[in-house]
Amino acid sequence: MWKLNIRSLDNHCYRKVRNFLVQNLIREDDLYWGVSDLQWIECVADAWMNDQSNSRWRYELIKEFSSYDENSKILDMASGCGTFVFYGLIAGCNVYGIEPAKWKNKFNRMKVKLYGYPDSWAGHFIEAVGETLPFKDESFDIVSAR
Repeated sequence: MWKLNIRSLDNHCYRKVRNFLVQNLIREDDLYWGVSDLQWIECVADAWMNDQSNSRWRYELIKEFSSYDENSKILDMASGCGTFVFYGLIAGCNVYGIEPAKWKNKFNRMKVKLYGYPDSWAGHFIEAVGETLPFKDESFDIVSAR
């Protein structure tokens, strides 16, 4: 299991990555909904910066309703800002995510560097869509689509 050392985080770098997230959330919120609720965006940004616990409940559901074990390979469809994938990687799971939005994949690479995750974790995020998965059939034991 990988452990994050919060004390080693550079506050300037953290603010830069979080600001990148907030600016993109504002842009998407305005683009798709025509309004930006800054209080809501701040809450979402805080949640999506938290890979340590934000997606725990989804893994608990997977364990409860599937034949999941430590050797299972998991695919997260539309992995977004990565909390499900990162939570799984931190817990030692073999999990990958696909996400079509370029900025979200960039954000996930930024989080790899910010939190000092292993460089290989950036390769667990693939820019793709569900209609054309870049994997062979039966590559995954479990697919998460939230």
